[in-house]
Amino acid sequence: MKKTSSNQGMGAGIGMCIGVALGSSLGESMFGSMGAGIAIGISLGMCVGMAFGAARDRKINEQLEKEGYTVSDVRRGDDGTVYVTVINAGGEETVLEAAPADIEAEEISAGDTVYIGEDGYIEKVETDDE
Repeated sequence: MKKTSSNQGMGAGIGMCIGVALGSSLGESMFGSMGAGIAIGISLGMCVGMAFGAARDRKINEQLEKEGYTVSDVRRGDDGTVYVTVINAGGEETVLEAAPADIEAEEISAGDTVYIGEDGYIEKVETDDE
């Protein structure tokens, strides 16, 4: 089965960046040293970011296990809207509407594994076996 862990890694990186910013600004006042604040900020930021990323990965992996959406067709309508046809693991087809910018930003094309959010947003999933 396809799984992803990309959000956990991305969360760690974003968390460390936020930790550096907070650690450098609060380090002197809280710890008496900007260096100590940055070190603590990086550590805590990475942990928090990994936790949030892992929670998102878990949600995506649950959908991949149950539904396993794969893109079968991407076409642009006359009005500029992009129509994405996805097939789930049971072979059922669903056509979703998306903004062209969203499809281009995610670089979604036929054969891609995708995650469909609660609001209908389509996101390409980078699986660990790719």
